[in-house]
Amino acid sequence: MKKLAAADREFLASFEACAISGADFHHREHLRVAYLYLSLHPYASALEKMETGLRNLLAHLGAPRSKYHHTLTEAWLRAVQHFIDRAGPTMDFEQFLETASQLLDEEIMGMHYTTNLIWSDAARASFIEPDLQPIPIPRTAAALSYLSPKTEVRESPIHGRGLFAKDVIARDEIVAVKGGHIITREQLRALQPTLGAAEIQIADDLFVCPVTMEEREGSMIFSNHSCEPNLGVSGQITFVAMRAVQAGDELTHDWAMTDNDESTAKCHCGALNCRGNITGQDWQRPELQARYAGYFSSYLQHQIADKYP
Repeated sequence: MKKLAAADREFLASFEACAISGADFHHREHLRVAYLYLSLHPYASALEKMETGLRNLLAHLGAPRSKYHHTLTEAWLRAVQHFIDRAGPTMDFEQFLETASQLLDEEIMGMHYTTNLIWSDAARASFIEPDLQPIPIPRTAAALSYLSPKTEVRESPIHGRGLFAKDVIARDEIVAVKGGHIITREQLRALQPTLGAAEIQIADDLFVCPVTMEEREGSMIFSNHSCEPNLGVSGQITFVAMRAVQAGDELTHDWAMTDNDESTAKCHCGALNCRGNITGQDWQRPELQARYAGYFSSYLQHQIADKYP
């Protein structure tokens, strides 16, 4: 982790404490926060901290929630990361700006986005890729998983961020493919305190999972659990639509289709048939085996065939 210069350290502390006035926080300060978080954290963590800090500051200043603009936040973070990658290590933010003075041009995003897209409600709510020139994807955020171009990631009423359909998706159409490294249960236990839940089980003792925080964002498929899912599993790591899905629908799967462990959790899916609590042994429930026949992971299909011949 890089050691920040004293002035940068004090500035970041003021930002996180919401001790900066609106009159003193402009584009240059936004860039500075981005640079400092990227100096201290992997890209995915820097993005989370940037979003949290900006939302907290806006709330402290009495601004409406709609003031926060997620696409601009992530686009500028990408741009700063691109210049960091290109310039290499710098002593502080001022020295960084000497190598990246183009970032001071607030209109630069007009090279990447049309006005209608960048100021749309959808762009405020979640990140949307440019419709003009692409912004380089940070090396640390390279995708390990595949998400259909018919999908987008945005805030979910179920939990955190979720995967949503942008267009009609046909039954059995591929929606996502989970990527990562194949690791053992022992390795997973060692990683979970840092990475949280980021794995898919493929055998009794094997999982597909990212192994660093830098990889986590690019490995996620953002499919939340639902007791009334519209996604199922084809094979081990491919997620397909169980039925036709309409644009705007959240894309979810029942974790009973993939999980075989001793976990328990409160369910917040809101479905009429919500089970209330979900467990890592729900795949053994006869009604779920009947409902999801053909859409369990291959690993659990074999478990069901062996246990319930």
